[in-house]
Amino acid sequence: MVFAAQTAADRWLSEHTLVLGLLALALGAGLLAFGARNVFTGTTRNQYGMQVEGAEADMYGVIRMAAGVGLVLFGGYKLLTGLW
Repeated sequence: MVFAAQTAADRWLSEHTLVLGLLALALGAGLLAFGARNVFTGTTRNQYGMQVEGAEADMYGVIRMAAGVGLVLFGGYKLLTGLW
């Protein structure tokens, strides 16, 4: 299978799970911070660079915060499994 092939990066990350966990935690914290800023200020930019405000900005913020929570949970899990 093409998708089942392990690259060198995959093997390295499976051996060094603490690095993967810390990377996921850092990305998750960044997404949480940006999402919270979007919700509290009510303005953000969409994927095309256009300024959006109001409920649409809140929606982008909530989506970013949800992705951030998922990454933080994944990073925490990888950190715990890496320590065992």
